[in-house]
Amino acid sequence: MPKIDVDYSERPNKSLVRSRIFHIIEETFHPKHEHSEKVSFITFSGFRFIDSIEFYRRFNIRNIYSVERDTRLCKRAEFNVPYDFMDITEGEIKDFIDEKYKLVVETRKVMYLDYESRLQDNIISDLDALFSSGFFNRDALLFIAFNRGFERAKLTSVVKEIIPESINTPEAFRAWLSKEFSHIVLNKLLRKYGRHKRLQEVLKVFYRDMANMVVFGYLITDNGEGRSFKTVREESFTLPQLTFLEANYIRNNLKGEPSVIADHLGLRQRDVQIYIKYS
Repeated sequence: MPKIDVDYSERPNKSLVRSRIFHIIEETFHPKHEHSEKVSFITFSGFRFIDSIEFYRRFNIRNIYSVERDTRLCKRAEFNVPYDFMDITEGEIKDFIDEKYKLVVETRKVMYLDYESRLQDNIISDLDALFSSGFFNRDALLFIAFNRGFERAKLTSVVKEIIPESINTPEAFRAWLSKEFSHIVLNKLLRKYGRHKRLQEVLKVFYRDMANMVVFGYLITDNGEGRSFKTVREESFTLPQLTFLEANYIRNNLKGEPSVIADHLGLRQRDVQIYIKYS
């Protein structure tokens, strides 16, 4: 794993996920860092635009789109949008496709669908809308994150049909997600493109943010003579929450003995070791 900058503030694992996503974009698409580069970034930026701002700073590309389904939050987004070239669509993914398809169809695409909710019908309908269009005619990176909390009695109707009745605990659901969720995405891709497209997992991480989360990343490309599907090993991010002083001290002593550093700061040795691993 490459060494990257990690924001060890209130959401360190989320920050590491974001860093991994932008590293994958760089290593996969090798985009020219130019305003006019034909790569589009489509996400749920909310009204803070954290991911969109980071994409622009990292790649200097202006094809940035945000989708917001909540009318009130959309107004906040329109008020807070940091750059005029960042485009906001009110509605669902299908509305974005209806309104902006012509603007992005000829570009390579990065989609970061960062849901705060558990796996619900709207997530499946968003995927249906994407894969039923010609959205993936060009190469694309698709990232999907959602809350992996699980209560069978609270499953929405479509999701209940997807998840086998034998899955009744959060632990079983986690295992099912790791092994089976990507096949849902693969089936949608095959229905649209047959064997002409290839789905490759590029990220599969279970992490803790404000809740237990999971993020899947996929590269969708034309298929040559190879297999239509390739997996990656799952990962778990368990980064510690550190103060600025704690993080700064460890950074200044990366070659020190973790047990000594941990004892000096009152941290667990494992937390120090994990910080050093990703620094």
